[in-house]
This record gives sequence, C-alpha cells and structure tokens, in this order.
Amino acid sequence: SKGSNHFRSVCPYVSIYVCMYVCMELIVPFDELMTAAAHRKSTKYRDLVYNIRDAGYRVSLVTVEVGSRGLISDSLFTFINDWSSNKGHESSSLFDSVRRKVICSSYAIWSRRNSDSWF
Repeated sequence: SKGSNHFRSVCPYVSIYVCMYVCMELIVPFDELMTAAAHRKSTKYRDLVYNIRDAGYRVSLVTVEVGSRGLISDSLFTFINDWSSNKGHESSSLFDSVRRKVICSSYAIWSRRNSDSWF
C-alpha cells in the first residue's frame, strides 16, 4: 500500500511482522556512550513511530547498542528473548558473532583512520 511504501522510504529496515512494524536500529558507539546513543536514536524515530501508530498500525522501535569494543547492551538480549524462538545456545552464538563482527569492524575503521583509501 501507499502508506507502507512511505514508511519503508523513511525507515528502510521496517519489517512487517503479523500486522506490526518493527523498526530496528543498530548503534555502535563507544561503550561508555551506549545509553546516550540509545536515547538519541529513540528521539530520532519518535515522530516516525507516532505517524505509523496514527495510520492504524502497531509499531515497535528497537534500538540495539553494541559498544565498539564488543560490549552488548541489554536491549539486544531483550530483543532476542522477546522475538526469537532461539533462546539458548543459538542466541549465545549470535551474541558472540555480533561481538566479533563489531570488534573487527571497529578495528578496521580505527586502523585506517589516517588512510586516504579504505581498500
């Protein structure tokens, strides 16, 4: 529908889940700034969430914070427990994978901070 396309253009990661929109924002701040980053992202998408609700849809905004040194915030644990059927060993593997990817990506960015090229 036209409304659905509008929301996808504003927030491309919106997914329909049983007549509900879920906006998920991954944030990778310094570990000490995770709470402030979550608040900043929640504020950024507040109007979008209100607009989706006003259009008659249910919506949930999830901010997931993973610190640049691999610290995973409670929000990811909560999201997995609320939305996933994989709540045991599989979710532990997911957390390890996310942690590794964030640390490697942060290191790659840091090590190329003075480079003119990323390749």
